[in-house]
This record gives sequence, structure tokens and C-alpha cells, in this order.
Amino acid sequence: MITKINKLKNFGIFQNYIHDNSLADFKQYNLFYGWNGSGKSTLVDLFRWIETKQPINFLDSEWEVTSEANTINQSNVTSNVLNLKVFNKDFVEKNVFTENGVKGIVYLSEKVGTDKIKLDAEEVILKEQEKLNMMNTFQKNQRKLSTKSTKY
Repeated sequence: MITKINKLKNFGIFQNYIHDNSLADFKQYNLFYGWNGSGKSTLVDLFRWIETKQPINFLDSEWEVTSEANTINQSNVTSNVLNLKVFNKDFVEKNVFTENGVKGIVYLSEKVGTDKIKLDAEEVILKEQEKLNMMNTFQKNQRKLSTKSTKY
């Protein structure tokens, strides 16, 4: 768990941020809100960088955060073992909404999302089998009707 941001240099709106000891440390869950342009999305970029171990933006920046286990910065982020998950607009767009509206279930991991893709494919196969069964039943009933009508 990240407990504080020590510094942000050349990181979007944060040109030379240094931690102020009067600020409370982060907790297990943290909500960031504020005016447009106040740096919320910029902080999310930092947390996504830590989560994915890939820079999102601000490649020439310097930053440092403290976690319960160690200090993480742009130089050692790829070796960090922090289990950080970011729930932001990008996550919601990728996992909650589709082109046709809202998905039926929200997936909170990549693996579960992959399992859902397999399940969706199996559902398509099942629907095709149901259509085939209905068609067979229809044809049987049609033949029965045809046989009965020729007897009269």
C-alpha cells in the first residue's frame, strides 16, 4: 500500500511537489476529488505507472512514493512488488461499458475478463445449438401436421 507521495517533479501540474508532513498518510482505499485541472488524472497516471510498471505520461519526470515495504520511484518501479489497483475512468470504460451499453457484470481482474470472453463464446455456441434444436422440433411438428392433414 502506498502511504505517501514524497515528490513529483515535472509530472504534469506537479512541477516541484515535495511532501508536506502536515498531510495525512494514504490509507488502504483513497478517493481523489477536486476541480478540473487540479491534478486528479495526473495522480492516476502515477498510480497506473506503478500498477502496470509502464509509464503512462511524463517520461522525463522524477517521482518517489513510499509504500509500507519500500520506496518506489521511476528508476526502480519495474522491480516493485506492490499490488496496486487503480479504479478510474479508463478502468470503467474498459470493464464496465461496451459499445452497446453497460456490461452485465463488472470484472475486476484481467483473468476474470478473459474467462468472461470464453464464457461469451460458449454462450454463442449454446444459442446456436438451441436454434438448431428448435428448428428440428419445428420440422418434426410440421411433418406431423402434414401427415395428419393428408389423412383427412
